[in-house]
Amino acid sequence: MHDITAVIGLSGGLTGAIAVSTSAKGALQILSRMTGFEVEEVDDFVRDAVGEMANMIGGRGKRDLSDFELRLGLPQVIVGQDYSVYSPGWALHRWVAFETELGPCTLDVGFDRVPT
Repeated sequence: MHDITAVIGLSGGLTGAIAVSTSAKGALQILSRMTGFEVEEVDDFVRDAVGEMANMIGGRGKRDLSDFELRLGLPQVIVGQDYSVYSPGWALHRWVAFETELGPCTLDVGFDRVPT
């Protein structure tokens, strides 16, 4: 994970979460591109922008998985790298790291293995 991570819980026909993580520099660029605001440090606006980016990714996934009638929780944004997130061993995860023009990012999607 990177400097700023947004986590959104998913419920409905599947339960799980998505996590989107980026560097602080990338997060500043996300805010700038979304709003035109230029800031020099991570603040509430930057955290909100990263949370909204996670909402957009989650919303797209929700649409693509409409058969499961997923509901998105509110994004929880974590600042810093000194943390760990517990995930049950039975959860099925897909973790992707990629480089963008904004810097490094990761996307982690985890669901229960058996739809309810």
